[in-house]
Amino acid sequence: MEPFVVKIKPLTPIWTGDANKKCKHLRETGILGSLRWWYEVVVRGLGGTACDPTDSNCNGEKNHCGACELFGCSGWARKFKLEIEKDNANEITLRFIALRDIEHIEKILLSETSGLIEQYGAFGGKMVDEKKGLIKITNSRFENKPISQNELNKYFKKKMKGVEHPDLKYFFFLSNGLNRDIVRDLKSQCTFLKGKEGPEGYSKTYFYKQVKDNNGKWQPNRLFGYVTDHSNLTEVEKYFREKKLTITKGSGIINKWLEGK
Repeated sequence: MEPFVVKIKPLTPIWTGDANKKCKHLRETGILGSLRWWYEVVVRGLGGTACDPTDSNCNGEKNHCGACELFGCSGWARKFKLEIEKDNANEITLRFIALRDIEHIEKILLSETSGLIEQYGAFGGKMVDEKKGLIKITNSRFENKPISQNELNKYFKKKMKGVEHPDLKYFFFLSNGLNRDIVRDLKSQCTFLKGKEGPEGYSKTYFYKQVKDNNGKWQPNRLFGYVTDHSNLTEVEKYFREKKLTITKGSGIINKWLEGK
């Protein structure tokens, strides 16, 4: 089976890290971890279940969630091997080599996931770092077709116990009109985006990204984040509406996928 290929150009550095928290080379595990995180976001948004791969009920051939179906879990191998190549022009080739049959719907979901990262999100680890993770897809040989609701219902027939968030339906994205003041005020107005406190600090659920302009100066590029219920999403919408800014909601992206627009 011919490999599926995605070529990307980093607009800011991609961080994948190692055991010593350094990033001298792009590591397969870091790329896979980021890709899986966004794939889980998409799966949940489309009505499937996705587990926490570090603590889940997924195991064996018959007992795994929509994300583990493609990316693997205990007793169920990942359906593909990932090869990473970097050329002299700083372009990165991600080559997905099928190890078992990859279903048509899985190719579409993987394609939409990579497009979501490029247009709205960020790639690699350290997503909280403002100056890392922005990419441009220069060539993709994944499927690019509308998502069929019937095909989704059939594919997600296994209803596993999963983690509810992050879910694309509860995401928001902003690029036009963004500035540093917007980010600062959002944190103070919507404090729930700060997340829960843990051993390494707060696990915030919003991310702000910058990119260098033609003069080499860092400029605001995008802001994205997620909440865990409709009331909080309403508060986020209200905040941006008062700033006379329009956000893109994850639910709107899902509708476009299903309608093929």
